[in-house]
Amino acid sequence: MLLSLFKKRDPISERKRQLNSRIQDLENQIRALSGELEGKPRIRSTALPGTTPKAEIAALATPHDNIDFDQKRLGPAAIREAHFNEFGGRKFDFADVWNRFLDYLRGPGAANPRLVKYLMAGSIKGLRPLRYEKRVARNRFLLLFCIFVILLWGFIAVVSSR
Repeated sequence: MLLSLFKKRDPISERKRQLNSRIQDLENQIRALSGELEGKPRIRSTALPGTTPKAEIAALATPHDNIDFDQKRLGPAAIREAHFNEFGGRKFDFADVWNRFLDYLRGPGAANPRLVKYLMAGSIKGLRPLRYEKRVARNRFLLLFCIFVILLWGFIAVVSSR
């Protein structure tokens, strides 16, 4: 009891331990439920595999008409699917290429955006806010940059005076 008073609390590792125990509980529940399913007989389909009804074959054989659609209603996935020509080749889409280039420059998003928000705001006890850390790093950079400029200026003054 007395030793726990002098220990530094780490809220992230405590939360990690809680989440790992919860994951173990859920995995045990999944194993129990999958064991129950193994005892039940599976329902088998009476349809023969690989066969298609005649109506589907007829629909595939008829040429498709050009259909106008609302791009805002369908969303970006449906719009991307519409960028293929009649032979199945991909059409060149400058906007899509530009968006992929910008996504490449941005890099991957945060794996846990909620944690990033907590770190930025300093909501986790015992950790400094990210904006404070940025300010310290910026001030350190400016100080070292000024020292470098002064040393460079002094070196140039000594070399040019000879």
